Amino acid sequence: MEKDKSILLKEIISFIENKYGIIDDVPLNEDTLLEKDLRITGDEACDFMVEYGKHFNVNVSNFMADQYFEAEGHEYDWLSSLLLTFRLKKEAPPIKPFTLGDLVKGIKAGKLDESILDNSQEMSH
Repeated sequence: MEKDKSILLKEIISFIENKYGIIDDVPLNEDTLLEKDLRITGDEACDFMVEYGKHFNVNVSNFMADQYFEAEGHEYDWLSSLLLTFRLKKEAPPIKPFTLGDLVKGIKAGKLDESILDNSQEMSH
């Protein structure tokens, strides 16, 4: 029997709380953004996605993390960092929203890639 969406969401919230602790200042629901709300980004985001895939048996091998998470920052002096950030922001395409609801869709599909995420974004509009 296929698990209900709300049960899967509770399992994802439990997974996040076990990994990062209880997050008091952010309501965890289907619309919670991983990067903006939970501040999961860069290398941490890649690690998170690998652990999510293993934990929930979701194939994430074709997940394009760079479209949903900012790259890891590098250690530069503040001026170089500011200039690099400005240049990268100008050249890089905007980061797509990625929510806990998207993680649920990945579990239901058994994979998380553009075919699942594009379909989910079309349904939400």
